[in-house]
Amino acid sequence: MVGVPVLMFLEYLLVLIAVLADLVSGVRKAKKMGVARRSKAFRRTIDKLARYYNALFALSIVDAMQLLAIAYLRAVESLDSLPLFPLFTLIGAIGIALIELKSIFE
Repeated sequence: MVGVPVLMFLEYLLVLIAVLADLVSGVRKAKKMGVARRSKAFRRTIDKLARYYNALFALSIVDAMQLLAIAYLRAVESLDSLPLFPLFTLIGAIGIALIELKSIFE
């Protein structure tokens, strides 16, 4: 069974891969059209990545609160049916990946 920290690490890593795929797609398109690749566009990618990770970090904090609440309920109320899963971070990562996928196909 994969632990929560490993799942969250993989979610963050997959967001990075999605952004890099969009970057590669943009560079290929610019090269094909004969447009010069500028550092301004690369800076925009870094800025986008920073905004994405800020949002994911906020969602991870919400997940941490949720996981602590579930751990407490498991300990006090013996509710073993509640899963320890970073749901909000996963939803955020999926949303970001879908945005990047749309960007790649545009």
